[in-house]
Amino acid sequence: MAIINHLILRTDRGGFLSTNVRKKGGKFRCSPVEEHGMLDLSAMKKPLRLAFSSNQALIMTDEFAPMAHNLLLMHVKKQIQNRALMPEGVKSVVAHKVIESTGLKRLYSMVVLPEDEVWPFVEKCIKNRKTIQSATPSLAALAALVAQISPKPFIVIMARENGSELIAVRNGVLLYLQSFPMAGPEEFDMTMVSHAITVCKQALLREFKIESARLILMGGMRDRLDRSMLELDELVPDWRKLPIIVDGKSLCDWPELYGALFVKQNYSYLPSDYHLSHRIRKGSNCLVFLCLLGGAALASLAWNNYQANIPVERQLVRERMALENRIERLRQSLPRSDDQKRLEHYLDILAAGVMEPHLSRILEKLVRAMPANIYIEKLGVEKDLSDPFSRSGNKDKNIKFPPPVNGQPSSGNRIMATTVQLPEKILKRPVVLDVVFAADGDYQMVRGSFEKTMVNLAKSFELRGIEWGYEESKKTGYLSGRLMVERGDNP
Repeated sequence: MAIINHLILRTDRGGFLSTNVRKKGGKFRCSPVEEHGMLDLSAMKKPLRLAFSSNQALIMTDEFAPMAHNLLLMHVKKQIQNRALMPEGVKSVVAHKVIESTGLKRLYSMVVLPEDEVWPFVEKCIKNRKTIQSATPSLAALAALVAQISPKPFIVIMARENGSELIAVRNGVLLYLQSFPMAGPEEFDMTMVSHAITVCKQALLREFKIESARLILMGGMRDRLDRSMLELDELVPDWRKLPIIVDGKSLCDWPELYGALFVKQNYSYLPSDYHLSHRIRKGSNCLVFLCLLGGAALASLAWNNYQANIPVERQLVRERMALENRIERLRQSLPRSDDQKRLEHYLDILAAGVMEPHLSRILEKLVRAMPANIYIEKLGVEKDLSDPFSRSGNKDKNIKFPPPVNGQPSSGNRIMATTVQLPEKILKRPVVLDVVFAADGDYQMVRGSFEKTMVNLAKSFELRGIEWGYEESKKTGYLSGRLMVERGDNP
């Protein structure tokens, strides 16, 4: 059987994994996985399917009005820069897929990777005249493999020694991503893993109306996870039902490598005109030969037909003049510099809305700050419309725990704006969480839990109006206050 593809995975450590693919009887057969420090492309003669892994990968879902591909990428990159989602100075590349379209808006799933972990190798392949069938994030390759099992929602835990991830997928679409480290050598903090699953389930229900999802465990460290603490119905896939013949352990260890075989043109890091230019280049040798042959034939006929072709020459002159006129009209229709400035201003207006802190990330930080015995009694989210000059603008790093009040404290003293605020001014106001925490237990335990909660919250929020109280009859304590999140802050 002849090789039809080379699958290549660039790992988050900068190395490469590869396997060769053959096809027989409707099944793909893969050779054993090979590891490479530097990849020798000269030995690869068939089309490449590339997947890129990074420990700085991001998954974003957002709505945009229908727009051209390049304009969408420019807008998303500006959003990433404004929200500081990538480290300073790190350029990003974006791959996306449309989840749904309502006509006025489209909901996109986007995967963001550092540019220097993708483009250098893609450019190397292009310079070596290699055919690239797909170049996609490894997360999208994983989602494509899971879609071969079932289009239903799944929460996939990729357990690896150098860093593990929780990924939510549905029918090949990436919906959610969260990373978590190892607690020690070959050891997971199962409380953290269980909490990550809970936060993911809440995000799926809130943002995508997904009420249930099954669990799939993958990665070389998957057997180190305590399945009894995962609280999800686990699916152990029957890999024999997939159109691929490969060792089951290898498939579970590196599903992104084999998933590259099933990715479509979505979530692609290739330039939009790559496939067209490749087809043109592939046919260039044939075209050159045909042009030379045609040129020789025309040269032999040119002199004999010169007199007969005078009317044709005059027609060509007229058509050339018409073409020049058309080019001039097109040049005049190009946008002027002031039109380009208006477009940039429009993008700035669009970016102003997306600079708001992401609610799911705010709530995730809020939950992470809570000890195990603390729960949320009340929660409200609003814009702070108070006088900005009345706020110091700095977080208090020296948190002092206030004395208790009798019974339940108030849920925060709200400062109402005295004047109507314009929408663009409201966008610039910080987000405020009015929250009431509760804890059951004796006085000392409740007080200690609240003190720990305040210390944790102060790392991500500006605390205002903190009050607490304890009801001896109910053995319940309450902690209330206002948590400020500045615009553009991503707690």
